[in-house]
Amino acid sequence: MLMKNETLKVLVCGSNGYIGHYLCKKLRDLGHDVVGLDNLSKVRQLYHFGFESAIPFKENLDYLEDLKNYQSIRSILSIEKPDVIFNLAQQPAPTYSMLGFSQSAETQVNNVVGALSLYWAVKETNPEVPIIQIGTLGEFGYSKMGRVEDGLSFVDQARMADSSLYHLSKNMMTLNAIYLSKIWGLKIVDIQQTVVEGARENNPLYMDWVFGTVCNRIMCQAIVGEILRYGSGNQRRSLLSLEDSVWALITVMRNIDEVEGYLSVNQFDPDSILSCNEIIEIVLDIAGEYNIEPKVKTIPNPRIEREDNEPDIEFEILPSWGFTPLKTVEREIRDSFPLLLEHKDRIQRYAHTIEPKPVMGWQRR
Repeated sequence: MLMKNETLKVLVCGSNGYIGHYLCKKLRDLGHDVVGLDNLSKVRQLYHFGFESAIPFKENLDYLEDLKNYQSIRSILSIEKPDVIFNLAQQPAPTYSMLGFSQSAETQVNNVVGALSLYWAVKETNPEVPIIQIGTLGEFGYSKMGRVEDGLSFVDQARMADSSLYHLSKNMMTLNAIYLSKIWGLKIVDIQQTVVEGARENNPLYMDWVFGTVCNRIMCQAIVGEILRYGSGNQRRSLLSLEDSVWALITVMRNIDEVEGYLSVNQFDPDSILSCNEIIEIVLDIAGEYNIEPKVKTIPNPRIEREDNEPDIEFEILPSWGFTPLKTVEREIRDSFPLLLEHKDRIQRYAHTIEPKPVMGWQRR
């Protein structure tokens, strides 16, 4: 049993990533004993493409290890004896998963086998240790209309991912988590988040066409003078601030004793549903305050996605655990833009990585 206010030993898998890096910082600020594990795969991927984080940061890990290496993970769990585990060690970019066979295979093996290795290691060392893992509301698909209910998996709701092989890897992770929580008694929470946005000092932020998220990418584009609008720009998505993403993960940890077996938990901010055009207008307004007047260029949408989908997401479990949103995405953009401006030279140096290339997996021959 975990007490809400006690100091915990927390293992964060994916500690060097965008969300993992900031989660470790917040957990340490709260006094928890944090152990970071990462295989630095993003570093290798960035090097391959010639990409770089818009903000420089120090590596954040205690173990350089791949979650797929079951024997090593089992050994680390035996040594560290964590009270709770966060699994953020996933390849999270839909675009990357659709670039070609090797990238799609890497995504699915990394995400599915990595999680499976962790489940086995927990089962063999201490099956009482809860696992909190990043899910995605994309597991439920964007083409099927209707409400995404809180507390129920995509299986329970007869839905399924339909936008990338990354999202399908998350479906497979969920299927394994549901099954193994039943037969082994594991406690696994999938927190189904949406696209996370916002900049922090000493925290990675990607602006490129493969790993960059929409708001972060558009802010960096504005700084270099040209914003790219994908398609009509009417695509509407529920977005999250980095602050709220991490605070929700910590809220789940504090309420983990409320969970038995597997649980899917939605995270949703009704004040942060924005279209690409609305994001562009917000960024243009903020850029104007700094005497920056970027052009807006419309290009064909490199992704296959609905452009008229209004999210309908039930959001009850996290509020019942005391979670309230701390920062809207618009506020996050306003707070992040001046920080990114401090790194203008770095952003300009890598500006050539922003414009998208054809993505083979979203094209027919």
